[in-house]
Amino acid sequence: MIFLDLSEGLGNQMFQYAFARKLQEVYKEAICLDIISYERNKKGRKYSLDNFSLSSNSYHMSKTAMRLLDSYAKLYRKLLIQRKVDLRAPHKMLSYESKGFYLNNNTFEYIDYQYNSKKRIKYVLGSWMNPRFFNEIRDKLIMDFSLKHQLEESKKIKLEEIRKCNSVCVHIRRGDYLAPEWSFLNVCGELYYKRAVERLKSKLNNPVFYVFSNSSEDIAWIKDNYYFLNDCRYVDMDNADYEDFELMKNCKHFIISNSTYSWWAQYLAENQKKIVIAPDIWTSGETEKGWNGGRNPLGIYQKNWDIVCTK
Repeated sequence: MIFLDLSEGLGNQMFQYAFARKLQEVYKEAICLDIISYERNKKGRKYSLDNFSLSSNSYHMSKTAMRLLDSYAKLYRKLLIQRKVDLRAPHKMLSYESKGFYLNNNTFEYIDYQYNSKKRIKYVLGSWMNPRFFNEIRDKLIMDFSLKHQLEESKKIKLEEIRKCNSVCVHIRRGDYLAPEWSFLNVCGELYYKRAVERLKSKLNNPVFYVFSNSSEDIAWIKDNYYFLNDCRYVDMDNADYEDFELMKNCKHFIISNSTYSWWAQYLAENQKKIVIAPDIWTSGETEKGWNGGRNPLGIYQKNWDIVCTK
């Protein structure tokens, strides 16, 4: 069994699931989805993966069993920290693979696992924001992340509209990114989006820009402040996160923010000729600037992206 600890928003959940799904392909075992962090709900995040057609060999355990396994895994992790094991060092993580622990605190780092654990239970805890972990199963992830239920009629109409034109998803992340606890993240501002829109207009014939954001309040703020978007179409339909996501990933081209949510929309999009504009800075940390002039970029960046400066 592959015991997957899920946390944070939809984009992060998808990265966590994608890594566990790769393990499932190797070990041919069930994935147990641990959603206990959403019961605590300290950050207001919601569990959203149950809206997708995940692998048939994945399930939720009983709350009692989930709490027991969760407590054991968290206790083991604390013991590693007390022993001053560097949970950001790839060679350290490799040494615990044989014990069935897949722990990754180095969010964007690729770890060259051997996938040879003989343990009956494997624990997956951490962040896995590097597509090298799961690129080879992208086709399966496209199926797994398809909606379980059909959209409502009004949303179907919007979806067909997006599919029929030269649509560009413009994801402007505000909302939680403006809160103090997320100050380590870079907030992409007007200059970035203006440059990105101009670049795509120079490359595409008749692009139609669809603007997505966190809420109606954020959409209203963008309308009042980003004057260069006067010819775009705002998607403000009071959608759930997975519904907006379905519309986004069906766009033909993308201007993404430094967000795992729009990252997954562009990754799963099936337009073979898609253009993806991405910001040069992903986080505001001293050692995690992002593209870094093309030298040793963070693992979340993809080679085919068109990078635009945010400042």
